[in-house]
Amino acid sequence: MLDHPVSRSIGRGVSEDEAMKVNDFEWKGANVLVTGASGFKGSWLCAALLKLKANVYGTTRHQLNPLSAYNILDLDKRIAQVSIDISERQQVYDIINSIKPDVILHLAATSLVPVALRDPRRTFEVNIMGTLNILEACRRLGVCDRLLICSTDHVFGRARPDEVPTAGFEEISRVSYGGPYDTSKAAMELAVRSYYYAYWRELPSIGITRAANVFGYGDVNQRRVIPEFVRKSLDAGCISVRYKDNGRQFLHVTDAITGYIRAASSLNEGGCNAKQNKKPPEDRSPFTPTFHFAMERYDG
Repeated sequence: MLDHPVSRSIGRGVSEDEAMKVNDFEWKGANVLVTGASGFKGSWLCAALLKLKANVYGTTRHQLNPLSAYNILDLDKRIAQVSIDISERQQVYDIINSIKPDVILHLAATSLVPVALRDPRRTFEVNIMGTLNILEACRRLGVCDRLLICSTDHVFGRARPDEVPTAGFEEISRVSYGGPYDTSKAAMELAVRSYYYAYWRELPSIGITRAANVFGYGDVNQRRVIPEFVRKSLDAGCISVRYKDNGRQFLHVTDAITGYIRAASSLNEGGCNAKQNKKPPEDRSPFTPTFHFAMERYDG
């Protein structure tokens, strides 16, 4: 088995057997569906889940770079691969109905800003309707206990310096709009909150995560920080900073993946699921539990 930093971080200070539990949730033997499993973060997430002895199913793309994390981690031989178009409703229904996952970690998305700019319609189809397809499948089929939906810190749009709160954006800050990628993710989050509010009793426990820019081993996207810096160093002999006034946060992939697993583990299993016969609290909010992953530490 692989011994990566992510597995050591998740199970820090506990025995091998105890490390299968995170926040008292037992991952060993759980059926887990990872959408976007062949992506950079999806690959690392699958590797960590295998370390926790989960039964991992992953949606994958047809074309894979031989230097990608998915191939380097040898995941094609270690997870159950399924090939679906997340924006095709019936395909999503069929795979969820077949697997009956205990946990869904939804990472599949059009995630590159230039790609989204070139094909905005496809971006909205995948990022919004793909997520709605998963929500509807869980609701109508009555399967899955925990659903973690991975979003982005881009949901706050293009804010001017005077529009940024003194303490920075919080989990409960209003989402806004920007380009097709930013807006599709913000609209997706609003759709998730709508479902969370309207169909409380029919859905799994739901959480949303937002991460800063992620870097690490096996990232082959040429626009990301390490591939781009290496390419520019080799081609031009220097690394130029294009947007000098823009701030960027960079988070190592193992930290992001540890956050995903801890966030999913912390969701109240069955807390909004009718089969648990639980009534929602009178003061319940439509605000879906949301987790920011960043380098800074914020008060509260």
